[in-house]
Parts: sequence; structure tokens; C-alpha cells
Amino acid sequence: MTRLPCLRAIATSIALAVVLPTLAQTTEPASAPRRFERLRALMGGDLDDGTADDRGSHAAPAGTRLVPDISYGPDPAQRFDVYVSTRPAAGTAPAPVIFFVHGGGWSRGDKTNGRVIEPKVAHWVAQGYVVISANYRMLPTPVAQQAEDVATGIAFAQSQASLWGGDPKRFILMGHSAGAHLVALVGAGARTAAKPQPWRGSVLLDSAALDVPTIMNNRHLGLYDRAFGTDPQ
Repeated sequence: MTRLPCLRAIATSIALAVVLPTLAQTTEPASAPRRFERLRALMGGDLDDGTADDRGSHAAPAGTRLVPDISYGPDPAQRFDVYVSTRPAAGTAPAPVIFFVHGGGWSRGDKTNGRVIEPKVAHWVAQGYVVISANYRMLPTPVAQQAEDVATGIAFAQSQASLWGGDPKRFILMGHSAGAHLVALVGAGARTAAKPQPWRGSVLLDSAALDVPTIMNNRHLGLYDRAFGTDPQ
């Protein structure tokens, strides 16, 4: 008598295991748009690194010196900040360098967005790295030109790295969201006039795009249309 409820429970579990996947398949077309809209609401319609309030209001962590707004080109957007330790170890080799590119849907964001850059500075400068946080021209400047800015900034930073105790041969490229896409373009050999020296590696954080044709041929956020247009070429 005591085994009957257990058997019923097992039978019910088996039935649910068969029925629930079928229900999920039949409801997928209706639920997919809802999930997409929730994603849009979550991201505010953009792939964003921070709000306008999260800009320029954060001091460098203790033990770090900030060298701000170094120009690598004539446009006001072509600037980067350099973070270096105030306590460099004596007698050590030049430091490795992280060159970081912010995101923001190719249309906004800033090198000073605290929630993105501060944790990296706090961690990596303490490990003996130089950290560079770069701006670049954004939309309506085409994405290809944005990648050119990134390549130009890297090349210039490599040429000046010794000024901050950095090693031009020990660069790591890092980008977040749209910035990760731009770093990926440079890393994949985008045709840029600037030719950075070889670097050690690339870190792509939450890349906003790796396979652009697949994104554009499926349901996608409007920011991709603004970035890539409607012409498949």
C-alpha cells in the first residue's frame, strides 16, 4: 500500500517529462517575441556601459596615478586615459599594458564609465600593469572608422608606452560590448591605415557582435541597424 503513491509520483514525473518539452515547442513562437522585448527593456534598447551620470565622477583607486586625456588624433573623441601605479617595483622590467575599449552600442559610452573601468584598474594596476582606457569616434562615424580609431590608439600607445613604464611588446587588447567588437575587428586583421605592433592577446567581454550577417538576418535590436545599415555589402 505504501508503494502506490511513489509509483504514481514516478508516473506523473514521466508524463511531465514527455509533455512539457512538447508544450515548450508549441509555445516557442509566441514566447520568443516576449523574451526579446524583455531583453530590450533590460538593456534599455541599447548595449550600454553606463549612463550619462556614470561618467567622469570617479577617482582613480588608491595607489594609482591617472594621466588623463592623451590625444592620439585630431578629433576630441580620439583620447585615452592612462592608469599607472604610484608604487612601481624597483628594478623590474617594463610593465605589461592593458589597452581597454569601452562599449555602448557604437553610439555612446565613455572611457571614464566607472562601473566598467574602475574594477579593471583596481585589479590590474595592483598586479603591476599599466591600464589604458580609450575613447573613439562613435556613430554616425562608421564602424569601420571606429575600428581605425582603435588601431590608431593602440599604435600610438605602443609608441609612447615607455613614458608610463609600459612595454610596447607586452600589450593586451581588451574590449567590452561594442568595444569588444572593435577589438575583434582589429585582431582579425581589419584593413586599417594604422598598423599596431603585434600584441600578446585579445580579451572580448560580452561582445556585441561576432557574426554580423547572422545577427542582421535574424530578429535584432535597432542599434544594429544604426551601426551596420541595411545593405548586406
